Amino acid sequence: MKVLMHPGKRNKGIAASCQLSLENCQGEFIAFLEQDDLWPANKISEQIKAFEMYPYVGAVFSDVYPCDEKGICAEKPFKPLINKPPSEIPFNAFWRLLWGNCVLTFSNTMVRRNLINSSDFISSPGGFEDWMFLLLISSRFKFYLCRKTKIFWLQRRDSYHAKLRRLPDYRKLRKLALKNAIERILLERQSDRPINPFKKNVHKKFWYLTIPLLN
Repeated sequence: MKVLMHPGKRNKGIAASCQLSLENCQGEFIAFLEQDDLWPANKISEQIKAFEMYPYVGAVFSDVYPCDEKGICAEKPFKPLINKPPSEIPFNAFWRLLWGNCVLTFSNTMVRRNLINSSDFISSPGGFEDWMFLLLISSRFKFYLCRKTKIFWLQRRDSYHAKLRRLPDYRKLRKLALKNAIERILLERQSDRPINPFKKNVHKKFWYLTIPLLN
């Protein structure tokens, strides 16, 4: 195991830490694990099997089981109401992610290394780095929900995300995160890289009008 640190051991945030890690990764797949989440023993192996089964899939995730502060986990996985992803079939995740982070946690995602860049991690606003990252990469390739493994998501009252949700301007920050991700996608569309969901030249004003409707 290789431990990486920022110069002076400073805390530069999630996006900068992911950028540093990605720049030092050499493997074919990248998996994220936050400090308060848990993987079962078959998490990596089952998700890699999904990649091998579907070479055109760029990201694989699994069901998430919330756990309380005592370590007691829910009997059933969390299921989004509006943007529930299909299981065991490759799909375009962008439109579902527009409504919210249906992947739920960074620790749930495994991606192909050659399909992402360190610049894909957007630092502002803080607390939405995973959602912005997933929105950006979902515009490039398909996702896959692997039901043969799971993720355990520890939820604490004093966690960073719990405190974030209690902020008075939480909804404003969420809209800003969506706006920043969409702007990056539109900027990327101007390059030679193909983007799946946007087959037509959609004007920026359409997406800016979409943001308040989704929040």
